[in-house]
Amino acid sequence: MMRTVTVVITVAVVSPYILIVALPGIFYMRYIYNTGINPMIAAQRFDQIFVGPINSTFNSSIQGMVTLRSYRKFDFFRVPFLEAIEKSANSTFCYCAVNRWVGIRLDAICVVFGVATTSICVALKGKVDREQLTFALQLVTDVIVLFSISIRFWAEL
Repeated sequence: MMRTVTVVITVAVVSPYILIVALPGIFYMRYIYNTGINPMIAAQRFDQIFVGPINSTFNSSIQGMVTLRSYRKFDFFRVPFLEAIEKSANSTFCYCAVNRWVGIRLDAICVVFGVATTSICVALKGKVDREQLTFALQLVTDVIVLFSISIRFWAEL
């Protein structure tokens, strides 16, 4: 996150016009983060809740395999095991869906910021030093790669 902030500041020093795009992007990022973090946390919590019964049922089935075979009680353990797997799969799917939802929107912010920076650098080609414009473009490409991943890792943490 600090890398992203320093890149925005550096690019704003080279061209203050980028703040026209950066400020709404920051507010939109905050909105996406606030909207997506609670479902991600809830899905992870449900996943942890439903993994326990899967492990305990599987462990007791393995330990009591002789008893299950002799009394033919496979359905007694199979039905709760399949229900726990279904609940765990549903919570994992919800987490993946929310993670993708947040990721797509954060990547869209990066694309808009990158296109705006590139356009401004091309427009300022003769007015600002070439080295500063190149440096700004290089920094923006670093942020595009790391921004969405860092926000999603923060949400997982």
